[in-house]
Amino acid sequence: YLSAGGTLYRLTGYEYHASADYDNDSWFAHDRIGVDILNSAEASNGPCVGCHMRSDESHIFEVTERDSGGITNVVTFDATCSACHADKASMVSAMNDLNGGFLNAIAVLDAKLVVAGIVYDHSAYPYFYPVGVSHIFPNAYVTWPDMDTLGAAINLALLDHEPGAYAHNSRYTKRLLFDSLDFLEDVASPPDMVLDSVFIGNAPAFEYLNNGLRP
Repeated sequence: YLSAGGTLYRLTGYEYHASADYDNDSWFAHDRIGVDILNSAEASNGPCVGCHMRSDESHIFEVTERDSGGITNVVTFDATCSACHADKASMVSAMNDLNGGFLNAIAVLDAKLVVAGIVYDHSAYPYFYPVGVSHIFPNAYVTWPDMDTLGAAINLALLDHEPGAYAHNSRYTKRLLFDSLDFLEDVASPPDMVLDSVFIGNAPAFEYLNNGLRP
């Protein structure tokens, strides 16, 4: 799984609106690392190599170091990130905020699917089951009411299996989560691009998803 490349290039999510609504911001550059940013002998093979194989421990492919409190260091900052990001401490803080909001938004989407009678289980393929059954393959949820409900489930599984999505392509990730929640909130009427009731007091998710307005 870990479809980082698909997140980076906006190819894997279920999209609810015209494709232009998922365009990157003009300043977005993660998909150009190792192409025309840091285009050197050490980092000329694209963004995966340009970010994940630029540290002294590149064999483990890690960009960050963590402890129980979250991200503590960006190990590729000097080699890669500093080309665009001016301050490591600010970057670490921003990544922790984004990561926390991302995880909380996934939890909200998970909860909204339960309300629709669909339980997501990260560890039990094919991942989705009716409420109240054992999570074994023969019990898999198959009576999808429409393609958009299935799309919300696809986006949940996709992003839950891609834990770096919040960093790989933050705006695209936020829009996939927002649109999935907007559909589930307004399933009986056209989505209104505003999230009013899905957060259930989850402030980090609310702030992450642009305070309820489509990112």
